[in-house]
Amino acid sequence: LICEKLTEVEVEMEATFWSKEVYCLLEKLNEEEHSELNPSHLMVLIKTIESIWSKLESVSKVKFKEVLIWIESKIHILKRSQQSRAKRALKMEPPPASSSPVPEPPIPSSSSLPIPELSSTLSSARVSIRNLTVIEHLDGYDENSVNEVLAKQERERLEKEIRQRVEAEYREKEAKRIAEEEEARRNLERMQLESRQRQEREAEEARKLQKSEYQRNNPCTLLKNVQLYMHTRPNEAFSEKVFDGRIMGFYFSGAWCPGCLWFTPVLRNFYSQVEEDFEILFISADETEQQMKLYQQQYHGNWFHLPYKSQLANHFDSAFSVKKIPTLVIMKPNGVILNLDAGQEIQNCQNPKELVNRWKNC
Repeated sequence: LICEKLTEVEVEMEATFWSKEVYCLLEKLNEEEHSELNPSHLMVLIKTIESIWSKLESVSKVKFKEVLIWIESKIHILKRSQQSRAKRALKMEPPPASSSPVPEPPIPSSSSLPIPELSSTLSSARVSIRNLTVIEHLDGYDENSVNEVLAKQERERLEKEIRQRVEAEYREKEAKRIAEEEEARRNLERMQLESRQRQEREAEEARKLQKSEYQRNNPCTLLKNVQLYMHTRPNEAFSEKVFDGRIMGFYFSGAWCPGCLWFTPVLRNFYSQVEEDFEILFISADETEQQMKLYQQQYHGNWFHLPYKSQLANHFDSAFSVKKIPTLVIMKPNGVILNLDAGQEIQNCQNPKELVNRWKNC
């Protein structure tokens, strides 16, 4: 704290006043049982003596001599080059002209003082000096200088308070601004999400309406009064209405055919992406009904089939002139044939929904 105070002194204007304060602080320091200076602190004191030794001596020659003796007892802690400078300062000799300046050690902050008791003692001493010591030693120096120092300290205190208040107000405004921006961002995201959800609902409703209208305008007329079955729901029978508004695929296939075993999983994957607009009717070419059921369980999708070797199955086989398997015939619900063998088209398809929509618009 002494070192920090000394570095703030305006030597030419306030040397007499601070000389008295330096003496009081040194007396306090000397009274402490365990107090010691480190080399950097001691060099600051030596520098001060070199700068204002005449002012210090003019205040009190006795105290000045005591300070010199006290510093002389401490110079053993300095480096050799610093000891030479200290001895010259104690003898009040100017430094040699040819000597290079000794680098000044950094001045530590008050928080880096090695002894906590010393810090608290010097803090109380500084308060005591500010409030009492100046009054006790009023004779011998200019009262205006003291008033100027006190006024300067008051200005600095007020400036610090104003700066802290302005900074606090700025931080408060900044926090409020950030909170408002965050709230606006959340509101915008919520509005965008609600808009997307509303658009998706409207699009879904329009799609359902379009699908319902397409189903009404495109009923299945090819399978009138025909019972259809599904291998995943063996105890139920379905009517031709399951094909209303859907593109129909008549799939001729059998488990004994290697090509069918390869193509059926491809068709199953295609069907899973468009089953709302595309339906398959499986017509078996298996050798036995048991073979057909096993084939359906292992390879087929969740689509419909005709009874094994039924009269209608044989009719479709003849009507479409099926000469090989697998064969996939694509038709509209009213029986209009779109493709007599769509296997290659299914295999090469990159967008199933787009293909089915193209069939629907044919």
